[in-house]
Amino acid sequence: TKDGVDIETIDLTPTEKVGLTVAKKWGVVKHLQEWGLGNTFGKLTKKAIDSCSALGMIVLPKQLEHRFFDGGRALERVWLTAAQNDIGIQPVSINAFLFERIEQNDFSGIEELEFDMKRLAKELHSICGLKDSEQNVFFFRMLSGHKPSIRSLRRDIDKILIYG
Repeated sequence: TKDGVDIETIDLTPTEKVGLTVAKKWGVVKHLQEWGLGNTFGKLTKKAIDSCSALGMIVLPKQLEHRFFDGGRALERVWLTAAQNDIGIQPVSINAFLFERIEQNDFSGIEELEFDMKRLAKELHSICGLKDSEQNVFFFRMLSGHKPSIRSLRRDIDKILIYG
């Protein structure tokens, strides 16, 4: 589909790849939680973070209306600079997108996660020294000396960027 991250570009075991493929649907994830198997995705994230050279976070003011767009522009500059220096960048941003639900007070479809999301958002803000007026809009891991053997397909720019 030329969007997202190609699963082949992520360092996963065959079992982990199957797990991610199965979990494309939120209903499956909810069942895994009910069956006490919901920690699998946390383990994948922990493995990814433990194996990286460094972590990065793009933080912008909450009141900035287009903060995710501006965060994407900032990420582009970080990513291009990293690539020039043989540093790989991989998103680990599900928390940023879920935590945006807190700002919008929208927990539809994930009502059971509201309490934990608010607790984890406070914990992340505390650990990273973020002010109440700031928001993590993108979280990523960095890998030094990283030359990707496979690149994710991307949509043509004229299909996604409209000049007005």
